[in-house]
Amino acid sequence: MKRFSLLIAMMCWAMMGAAQDIHFSQYWETGVLRNPATTGIQQEEFKALGAYRSQWSSMGKPYQTMAFSAQGRFGLRHSETDYLTLSLLFFSDKAGDAALKTTSIYPCINYNKHLSDPHNSYLSAGFTAGYVQRSFDANALTFDNMYQNGQVEPGLGAGETLPLAKLNYWDLGAGVSFNSSIGSSERIHYIIGLGGYHFTRPKSSFYERGDALNLAMRFNASFDLNYEFNDVWSVQLYSNLALQGAYKEAMLGGMIQWAHFSEGSQNFSIATGAQNRFGDAIIPMLRVDMRQVGLSLAYDINTSALKAATRMRGGLELMAVFKGFFHGEPNSGYAPKF
Repeated sequence: MKRFSLLIAMMCWAMMGAAQDIHFSQYWETGVLRNPATTGIQQEEFKALGAYRSQWSSMGKPYQTMAFSAQGRFGLRHSETDYLTLSLLFFSDKAGDAALKTTSIYPCINYNKHLSDPHNSYLSAGFTAGYVQRSFDANALTFDNMYQNGQVEPGLGAGETLPLAKLNYWDLGAGVSFNSSIGSSERIHYIIGLGGYHFTRPKSSFYERGDALNLAMRFNASFDLNYEFNDVWSVQLYSNLALQGAYKEAMLGGMIQWAHFSEGSQNFSIATGAQNRFGDAIIPMLRVDMRQVGLSLAYDINTSALKAATRMRGGLELMAVFKGFFHGEPNSGYAPKF
């Protein structure tokens, strides 16, 4: 019973800690999870994304995360410059020998208000409400009662009263962001955002007692910047600070990009760079864009206290993006270049 209680305590700690919410090293691509008010802030009118992440494979069964999202930005009838972005994100996360699984779907809405200034600035307010299901596989666990003469006999059962193996809850998130440009040539674009999640402090415990464990609220502060040196070379900076209970996660990094244009439109680009998750990992990245399709790769090189056990092997992350315009051409009234 002590071993099982310790296991449950560790599972609860994992959900309480800094890693309780899934996240990607290329966090700017999954705006619904970062800040609902950053969705739709891009030149293109629609974007579809598929992401896969495998982490800690050097320490047993890997933690695997898959996500799929789609978003579209639509003009409003009463205004030629205001927009509404609608998004939907689905993710599935499976962790460890007990197959601790989280599955969720998050619809999102974001209103982009044009401020009518010389820098084409926008103020955005976004909202998301997600449905989350968590479960674990009790049949994958072993207990003292199963050990007989040095052998494991699964048919003997746990010999203990187990908690519920599944729970469900609703989750609420909201955020604001401001994006604009700098200079008369408008070659420097930036986004500042602040978002929050778990406003209702949903129950996140497999025990039946309602007060056993509640998710702490999480707040994200972010700043992204794109500096175009000319039509060929540019630099992107991405940063994010997440605070949740007593835990925090700070990330900072960037990429340098080379682009090739044909007949006035970009048909190929390649970018490389790195992120630093402070106290945890250095993350080299590579991204290739071919017209409407983008492919990116990132790998976490573990630098935390676990680096001896992991031999600095963290996680592989792959993303594929398809984006473009509903009517085949850009809307010149929307300027953000991210």
